[in-house]
Amino acid sequence: MIENGKRLEHKKSENHINEFVDSFNILNSTVNQGSGRPLSHVVIMAARMQASLTGETFMETSPGHFSLQAAVDDVVMEKVVFANLTCTLDVAKQLVAALNKSIAESEKASALDANTQGE
Repeated sequence: MIENGKRLEHKKSENHINEFVDSFNILNSTVNQGSGRPLSHVVIMAARMQASLTGETFMETSPGHFSLQAAVDDVVMEKVVFANLTCTLDVAKQLVAALNKSIAESEKASALDANTQGE
């Protein structure tokens, strides 16, 4: 039962992720569920670019002494996708509003921090 002051506990799912992402893609998806009325969704893919070292080569630096060296071809850039989140248009709109509010609050806090550091 919902009551004033009652706490709602959060439980993480088995596939919960906690990752830093530096890029995202947004797709629109429309599904016809047979009712004649299509259902639209927004798909958010959260990802991060990372460099992967695929191998190194032993190079003799002096007789009998070797060091490992990576060549340009040994480094591969990859986009690692951590999540594909699908939500309804209503939820997507709520996400936009929540992000805008959070961004505004963060920018305000950053401005306050910048002003107080000069004192």
